[in-house]
Amino acid sequence: MKKVVTLLSFFLLAIFLFGCNDDETKVSLQIEGINGHNDAIIDNENKSVSFNVDNSIASFDLEDIILPENILVSVYEDSNLEQEISNVLDLEVGLNTYYMYLYFAEDDEFNSTWTLNITRLAASIKSISVKELKSVYTVNEEFSDGTLTVTYTDNSTEDIKITTNMVLGFDTKTLGKKELTIVYEGFTIKHSYEVVNEIEKIEVLDLKKEYFLDESFVNGKLKLYYSDNSTKEIDLTTEMVKDFDTSTVGKKTLTITYEGKTTTYEIEVIEDVITNIEVVELSFVNGKLSLKYLSGRSNDVALTKDMVSGFDTTTASKKTLTITYEGKTTTYEIEVIEDVITNIEVISLKNKYYVGTTIDLTGALLKVNYQSGKSENVSIKANMITGFDTATIGKKTLTITYEGKTTTYKIEVIEDVITNIEVVELKDTYYVGESFVNGKLS
Repeated sequence: MKKVVTLLSFFLLAIFLFGCNDDETKVSLQIEGINGHNDAIIDNENKSVSFNVDNSIASFDLEDIILPENILVSVYEDSNLEQEISNVLDLEVGLNTYYMYLYFAEDDEFNSTWTLNITRLAASIKSISVKELKSVYTVNEEFSDGTLTVTYTDNSTEDIKITTNMVLGFDTKTLGKKELTIVYEGFTIKHSYEVVNEIEKIEVLDLKKEYFLDESFVNGKLKLYYSDNSTKEIDLTTEMVKDFDTSTVGKKTLTITYEGKTTTYEIEVIEDVITNIEVVELSFVNGKLSLKYLSGRSNDVALTKDMVSGFDTTTASKKTLTITYEGKTTTYEIEVIEDVITNIEVISLKNKYYVGTTIDLTGALLKVNYQSGKSENVSIKANMITGFDTATIGKKTLTITYEGKTTTYKIEVIEDVITNIEVVELKDTYYVGESFVNGKLS
């Protein structure tokens, strides 16, 4: 029964088709809709279908074309219907145009060509972020362009130049931390920045221009000029200075740097010359000489004999010496005085005597000490000695006098005892009855 109904339907359709004129056939070959796209524009008169897809949709399935029963469709890339596409259309961003060949399943002689216009929309902005933008400005500084990263719904990104017309709230007239707003295609983002008082230039205000050889750096003054037109003076110290060198004479250029700003300054290194000399110490041998320099510095050197003229100690009196050092001279007064004896002392003298013996001055020496520190040895003479007495035994004190100076010396007088006797003369032959004749005993 079902087969009979189907054949009958086909028969009636054939009668209908053959009974219709060309225009009626064309109307019958139409598209009913597009799945998922209720907003699709189907123009049966101009035989076109148009609709948009989101940027995230990169393809279109041909099965989503809704056709009347018994109508088939083939899709082509070209209007000549030579390059057929099967199943899926790849969509580029923008307008994608394809060509549809509609025909009846039972008879493809009844056909029609349609245009399929699918517009894949461009990706929309999802977010914006600051990639690069200056965050520190000086007073009255103008805005510096930066870079904004735009992220789209398809996750692609694009770098956009941030220009002043995209910025709200930028102000560098006053110091402090601030916030500006960047506006792009309806999206906004905040960016923090700070206005600071930056040094624009530095100037040497006060610094020594002339140095002596090997002289150390002397601090000066540095003037700072700020972006808000204010100024400030600070100490110019050695840490700020490069190329300071006083090891050689000549003009030198210093480089002064402070917080990234630099300037130059010229100095001259000159020879330090002796302006005068002065004796600070003088002895019988050598002394010290103080040298005064043009720079104000001073130092001591040994005063040696070759620097001195007029030195004479042959006579006692005041004498004036002339001291010369590297072309500079000074005078110094000395007094030559008699060298007097300060004391005397016995070096050698016999100190034991027998009763009744005389003084023995063999090898007797006296040491004479002078005020100058020198000394000499002199022989002890009998006339220098008082208190010598050997008449009795015992300890005795001698007084020795020389040139008005005296010293004492102890001796001891002892008893002389017989240690041995010896007959030196005695008659050794006598006659019977002859008397003893005295002899000599040693």
